[in-house]
Amino acid sequence: MQLRVVEPIDQEAMDQILILEPSDFDMLMATEPPFLLGRILELNRAPRYHNALNAIVLASHLVELRLRNIKLTKLPDRPEEWSKDQKCP
Repeated sequence: MQLRVVEPIDQEAMDQILILEPSDFDMLMATEPPFLLGRILELNRAPRYHNALNAIVLASHLVELRLRNIKLTKLPDRPEEWSKDQKCP
């Protein structure tokens, strides 16, 4: 079994993420990193957010979530579940 250590997201970041509407969160998670800050700034100007988003905090934590998701879903825990294309870590 692989042990996975995941540090909790700080409260300010969690508050920023929870402010987002689900469709906006999904859109931001799918946005390429070079465009992420610009998309957040666009959303921040929207009437539903009224400049309530901390763009820097939100961008950094969305990138962190994306990286965590990649790391956590890379390989199953048990070798017998790996597909033939996946290599042992």
